[in-house]
Amino acid sequence: MTATKSTQHHRAIAALGVLSVVGMMALALIGCSNPLAKEAQAIRAEAASPRFVLSDAAAVVVSANGTVNFPATSVGGNYDLSLTIKNSGNSELTIDLTGIVITMGSGTEPDTFSVKTPPPATVATGGSATLELRFSPIGTLGEKTATVSIPTNDVTNPKFTFTVKGSGVTGSKDITAFAFVSPAATGLISGTSIGVNVPVGTNTALLVANFATTGVSVTVNGIPQTSGVTTVDFSHGSVDYVVKAADATTKTYTVTVTVAATPPVLTATPAISAITWTTASGAGNILSDGGAAIPAGSRGICWNITGNPTIADSLQADVGGGTGGFTCALSGLLPGMYYYVRAYATNSAGTDYSPQVGFSTTAATAPTTTAVSD
Repeated sequence: MTATKSTQHHRAIAALGVLSVVGMMALALIGCSNPLAKEAQAIRAEAASPRFVLSDAAAVVVSANGTVNFPATSVGGNYDLSLTIKNSGNSELTIDLTGIVITMGSGTEPDTFSVKTPPPATVATGGSATLELRFSPIGTLGEKTATVSIPTNDVTNPKFTFTVKGSGVTGSKDITAFAFVSPAATGLISGTSIGVNVPVGTNTALLVANFATTGVSVTVNGIPQTSGVTTVDFSHGSVDYVVKAADATTKTYTVTVTVAATPPVLTATPAISAITWTTASGAGNILSDGGAAIPAGSRGICWNITGNPTIADSLQADVGGGTGGFTCALSGLLPGMYYYVRAYATNSAGTDYSPQVGFSTTAATAPTTTAVSD
């Protein structure tokens, strides 16, 4: 009995020792770092995290460390670009607005890029918000860059960083010279209006212009124009030339073509008939009005005794107008006198004369008497 009790006693002590060791091992496991547990915890946190998703103006998702491009903008001007922030995660997205940082790139002047309108501080799950950035190129022309960092509570990317780029360009878009190639005619530029006078007979449907511009392109009805090459139809009225600047702004010049009138065109020498002592009849013929109307009373016959008569000399106007033949009576002439005669016609462009012709009036004769018998 005594031996059995002693054995049982020793077994009990050993069992207590084993339990103590197991307990200590368990405590050790609890106190040690468990990679699997940490990974599980990270997975749970990620699954519950919000998701920061940035899209550009074309709804294209911008990746982390990606690039957002601004259009070319005039130096001294600005361009505002709206970006969309979407929360595609499973909890509310928090944005640290005070922590948004824009760092200018090398050679980029301070404040070239800035936040015009910040997003809200929070974005609900599935919600979206707008971030508006401003590009204000100053100083020099050329490419400008900056890095934008936005801190959030997105555990997968707690500081979303991307690059912004834009070019500072000139906004100049003027037409500084304008002329037609054939017929050679130079335009008068006044503001955004250009007037060109071309002679009668010009085919205004097929005009080619030489022009100089400070813009990057010129179009007419959407068709690119090349100075000295492109044909333009002016037969239906004025034509708009649209000049585009490097910053994509435009200026429209309206070009108006006027067919300039010329003096009328008369045929050869006028015909003189029915000559008496003091009168005669003169006939003329007008082939063309020169592109401007010949008013009534603006054509006729003029004469003098020295040569090359003009309307400043003696004249007889025809009551009619326009082109074609006409006849005028010459009166107040002196007997036996030699006269130079020209037909004339006048329109808004001036007066034209026919070649001159000469004639003599009938000479006066002594009266004829007969004797009277008683």
